[in-house]
Amino acid sequence: MAHLDGRVALVSGGGRGIGGGISLRLAAEGAAVAVNYRRDRDAAEDGGRNDVLVANAGIASRGRAVADTDPAEVDRLLQTHATSAHHLSRLVLPSMRARPRGDIVMISSVATAHMAPFGAPYNMAKAALALSPVLA
Repeated sequence: MAHLDGRVALVSGGGRGIGGGISLRLAAEGAAVAVNYRRDRDAAEDGGRNDVLVANAGIASRGRAVADTDPAEVDRLLQTHATSAHHLSRLVLPSMRARPRGDIVMISSVATAHMAPFGAPYNMAKAALALSPVLA
């Protein structure tokens, strides 16, 4: 079952929740997994190659009506969900291009299909991520 032997995977937000499960599964399949998280940059530094990127980092919206939502919250969620996935992709693509194969997986949300009330910043950020294909 170790069909990822020799491959290196970077999982943003891979320390807990869905990302933690993804990290554990990739490791069980034989990948060397680098876990990226936002509170300790030095511990998350990854200086090697990347064969797989899972852009999973995410945060929740504060659950307010649009009229009561601080514009900074919208920016914060777009940065975390969509912009960070773009930047990570940009950073790993050079090493992926030098390898026989590279895979980028972006984790969006069912929220893009159901757009629940009081979650506009989250819904917008996940929709932006879902609509941002990576073109190598």
